Amino acid sequence: MELKNRNKKLFHLKENAVLVIDVIPVPVYTCQGETLTEYDIRNLQVQVAEGNICYQDINSLQIMDSLNNPVVFREDGTLMHGPYGYDLSSSMTLRVIKINRQKNK
Repeated sequence: MELKNRNKKLFHLKENAVLVIDVIPVPVYTCQGETLTEYDIRNLQVQVAEGNICYQDINSLQIMDSLNNPVVFREDGTLMHGPYGYDLSSSMTLRVIKINRQKNK
């Protein structure tokens, strides 16, 4: 069986059943031609907050999100605004919590 949707993946289960899973594009960030993940950006936040890296130095690198918006750090390690895709994981976690709360009412 061939799947034509690029945003789906097929996984074969027992007894000739197939599970179709949505593919979530992973948010990526770029800096000087290098690809960074959300974990990399969050780690930079920690490094700035701990005082190991100066926020001005990080900002001078001009890290960009996947929509080509700059990722701007504050002195305390927080970001000026949420870069594209940065809330994806927490949003899905909150959806699970909400669904479970509704089920347990």
